[in-house]
Amino acid sequence: MGLSITAIAVQARILHDMQIHNTKIGHIIIGAAIVDDILALVTLSILLGLAESRKIQAIQVSFVVFKVVVFLYGHKFWGSAIIGCGMNGRGAVEMVVAAVVIKLSNRLLLSEKTMTEPLLTQDQFSALICMAFITTIIAPLTLKWTVKRYCTYDENAQFCSLWEKSKKI
Repeated sequence: MGLSITAIAVQARILHDMQIHNTKIGHIIIGAAIVDDILALVTLSILLGLAESRKIQAIQVSFVVFKVVVFLYGHKFWGSAIIGCGMNGRGAVEMVVAAVVIKLSNRLLLSEKTMTEPLLTQDQFSALICMAFITTIIAPLTLKWTVKRYCTYDENAQFCSLWEKSKKI
């Protein structure tokens, strides 16, 4: 769950630096990141409710997965790759989600005798922090690589001309 949260501020800065923030793909990346974060936070609330009530709500979880698949299916391969790479930076939002899960886990461990293991271990928390740091560093590199591949096709001329201008700055 923590892997799906994006860092919209990081993406906005990367897109701005690459001069592609006002393109259709730039808007899709930011819009998709917003939708992704909303769906991820809804999923987090579902999972936190599950941890507290021990009842699974499969319909809500299935709905989140379905929306992501439908969204990405509507784009050509390199356009989808750009969107995916543009949404890859995680940033500080991951840390907030991890902190919320640890707080709930600690509360449940102390208040209920039925829960014997934490929802998120210290090793998992450390892995999430490392992942947030690494994906934030890698996001602009992978985004530039996929944009370069995308710009080998003539149909993307307007988008690519903006990107070419950013390389000269």
